[in-house]
Amino acid sequence: MFELRILGEIRLSASDGTDRDVLLRQPKRLALLAYLATPTPGTWHRRDTLLALFWPDLDTSHARTSLRNGIYVIRQALGDEVVRNRGDEEISLDPALVRTDLSHVWESLEHHDAETALDHYGGELLRGLYPAGSEGFLRWLDLERTRIKVAVSVAVMASVDEHEREGRLVEALALTRRVQDLQPDDETVVRRMMTLQEAIGDRGGALATFEGYRGRLAQDFDAEPAAETVAMAARLRAATVSPGEKTKRAILPIAGTPVGAEAVDTASPPPQGRVSDHSSRSRWAVVGAILVLGMLAGATRWISTRPTPPLAIGASSPLSADDGLQVEAALSPNGRLVRTPRETRIT
Repeated sequence: MFELRILGEIRLSASDGTDRDVLLRQPKRLALLAYLATPTPGTWHRRDTLLALFWPDLDTSHARTSLRNGIYVIRQALGDEVVRNRGDEEISLDPALVRTDLSHVWESLEHHDAETALDHYGGELLRGLYPAGSEGFLRWLDLERTRIKVAVSVAVMASVDEHEREGRLVEALALTRRVQDLQPDDETVVRRMMTLQEAIGDRGGALATFEGYRGRLAQDFDAEPAAETVAMAARLRAATVSPGEKTKRAILPIAGTPVGAEAVDTASPPPQGRVSDHSSRSRWAVVGAILVLGMLAGATRWISTRPTPPLAIGASSPLSADDGLQVEAALSPNGRLVRTPRETRIT
């Protein structure tokens, strides 16, 4: 039995754990072996398809010779029974002799075990393998990488839905994080993660997820998140303002207004038009009234605290400082009558 790892780091080992790296040093033969092992060992492949994928520039005769040489090298490394024939046109790997990590992924998905499939997904399919002269194989490889990622992601997100329905939000969030690692460009996964983070009370984490995604988009693609994602982030940002900050904004006075004169909400702009003008006039009318009342109160306190001169019975004081004119008034000795003032012209 041989174990072929083609997800993430490529590795070929025997059942005793020893590496069979002779094929790893031959990119086209390794690519041929990996293709024969997909989606699972035992899948039958037509020879003419293999010719088009790996030797498109050769005529049929030379391409078939190259295919036979490739199969010969594989049998030399893994045994004659590894490659099976069905007639003259189809070949496959014996599933009893070869197993792959990719086959574990597909089998788990067939049994509706998405989390196990995700556990077996160790990375991108045949990462770093680019055999020369195999443009058809490289196009197939790009499509197959996408197909595997989408299949695993869809299955895992179905498990996320199930966890969320059962109230297991932490487990749902953990799975969503792993899907984002698998599909970092899928913005629907980003929004789902933000929703789950908000649901468990981690609005700051949701905003961090958004900022990380936005920064990566700007750096890698010179792009911005979708309007729906931006709106979600704006709503979360508004919800994260602390109650103390909201109170501070609500009672912040206008510059120059005494504290307590009026509560002004600076968090939202005043309405436009007449309502705004009326509010402004009312506000300054209140301010003016407060200032006038303050001045009157101050004058009253000053007058009340001013010392009163003593009264002298029968004495008089001049009421005019005009030169040559003196008007005097006096009280009667009993203090009950006022003498009529008389003018005295000083000559």
